[in-house]
Amino acid sequence: MPTHRSPTVNTLNFTSNNFEHLFATVEKSHKSSKKTDAYFSTQFLNRFGFQNPLQIVEFLKSPEGKTTLALISQELMKIEELNQLKAEQYREELLNLQRQLIFLLMGLIAKDKALAKQASEIMQQQIEQKLKETKPSEQTKSGQKSLVDVLDANIKAYSETLNALDKKLSELGQKLAEIDEQLILLEHEALLMNEKHAHLNEHLEQLNAYLQLPILNNQPMDDYIAHTNQQIDSITTQLSALQEQNNDHSPTQPEQSATHRKIKMLEHRLAFHHAQLKQPPQCAEHVFESLLEHVREQLNECQHLHESQPSAHLSHELEGLKLQEQGLIHVLQVLRKEKMLLNAELEEVNDFSQAHFIIDPACKPRFQKRGNCYAICTEEMDPDNLNEESWLQAQLNYDKLKHEVQVVPVHHHECMKYDVEKHNERKQHYKNLRKDFIEQIQDIKASKVQVLQALSSNKAQKALLTQTRENTPLSMSPKPKAVQIEKDNLSSEFCPKPKPTPPHCSYSFMMRNLERLVPAKAPAPLEEDIHKVTRVLERVVPEERQDELHKLIDEVHPGEIMSPDVRLGWLHRAKNLIPDLKEPELESTLTYKLK
Repeated sequence: MPTHRSPTVNTLNFTSNNFEHLFATVEKSHKSSKKTDAYFSTQFLNRFGFQNPLQIVEFLKSPEGKTTLALISQELMKIEELNQLKAEQYREELLNLQRQLIFLLMGLIAKDKALAKQASEIMQQQIEQKLKETKPSEQTKSGQKSLVDVLDANIKAYSETLNALDKKLSELGQKLAEIDEQLILLEHEALLMNEKHAHLNEHLEQLNAYLQLPILNNQPMDDYIAHTNQQIDSITTQLSALQEQNNDHSPTQPEQSATHRKIKMLEHRLAFHHAQLKQPPQCAEHVFESLLEHVREQLNECQHLHESQPSAHLSHELEGLKLQEQGLIHVLQVLRKEKMLLNAELEEVNDFSQAHFIIDPACKPRFQKRGNCYAICTEEMDPDNLNEESWLQAQLNYDKLKHEVQVVPVHHHECMKYDVEKHNERKQHYKNLRKDFIEQIQDIKASKVQVLQALSSNKAQKALLTQTRENTPLSMSPKPKAVQIEKDNLSSEFCPKPKPTPPHCSYSFMMRNLERLVPAKAPAPLEEDIHKVTRVLERVVPEERQDELHKLIDEVHPGEIMSPDVRLGWLHRAKNLIPDLKEPELESTLTYKLK
């Protein structure tokens, strides 16, 4: 075990407590100083007993220095966890704020509904009082005026609420569009990632084909030559089939296609096997030395081409060739007894298909496993007696060195799995945000429908009240009398028929019958109810508009209740069928509902 020379001056024995205390003391004593950075660095070095940078390097290599680095790493991990926690809290606060805004808007809607209900009750009382009076009075006029003021206030409040809801809908729609754009970008990234993984997997398949050569199992050279001839025949057959398939389906297929890449790889393997037959190797080490040289030639050629014509395809090709190069280097290290292979249980194996790690034989005792976690101990640690702090440091060592100690296929698959998981986490995050925004939009749209119904009801009540303000009360209205036409001696064909008198109707009469067809809530209309209301409305609606009436009634289905949006549109079209009566009659039993 190598030893480290300690500084010649008096040094401090660093621990987590005195290390933090010394830094805090120096920083506090020079808080208001205007000294330069060089001065402060000198003060720190002198305080810790360091005279030059070489002593700092020696300290960092010592056990105390490594403990200091471990403490710094732990603090950095805590800071990163704190940042992630703050980011998550910020997202939660943002969602809570948006939900509170929705609740506030719903509260305003509920308040406006209460005012509208109160206005409806006042209006009903005023109408009933007016029907009981025998002549108009100033008191009734002032009551109508106050009721109109209440309705105007309601209409204004509903209009402001609608504007606020429309503004919020616009903001949520914009955010939803941004999230959709991010999801589209993530889909594009997923396609590129899958293409890259497929490209690298092809190179790993090529490497695995080399790792399965029988010469690695100490078979005789004659068996290797026979295996090489078999490989040449097999690869030649595969190449012929692929080239024929490529020419038949897409003669102008680009070079970066999967089929073209497969053909190129098979051609390289075929060229390697032919070279082996021309100059038969003497041992397994010579085989993989030749193979490594062959791969490096491809790597240099691809590197020059990528420098002159950069592209994603060439970048993936470079990365795949580097994987092959690293895998072949591992094979040579094992053949030369420089490295040994371990499986997932840290047991020594001789087959690369079972291997997970490749390490120096001298370092095997320092390689530890607990459960599914691996760790690499330093020279100063006792592998058989590790406390929690030492085990944590050993795990950090493994995380830093696992790209060196893992065999190429295992490391690549772990990296690929990590990329997929991170991509899925990002995608799921945006999907959750999209779901939240859609729910908020649906809630606001439902609230908007309720506000629109209440606003329409208030406007209808105001229009009716304004129309009847200047009219005579119902008890004072003269009843129309039928005109008596005396018969004369003229022929019947010269006597025009009198126009039929419209049946008794009023605005409220029409609205009650229309609302019976499309109630806002259960019970739904029955088939005989629809027929009864139809007969009543046919007697009221002018003959030239009967077709429009029948079309509207056809939209009403027995036992079904229309949605708020459809019902509001249906009533709006039905109101156009109401005759324009100058003096609509009011009934004492008339009630008004806020929808």
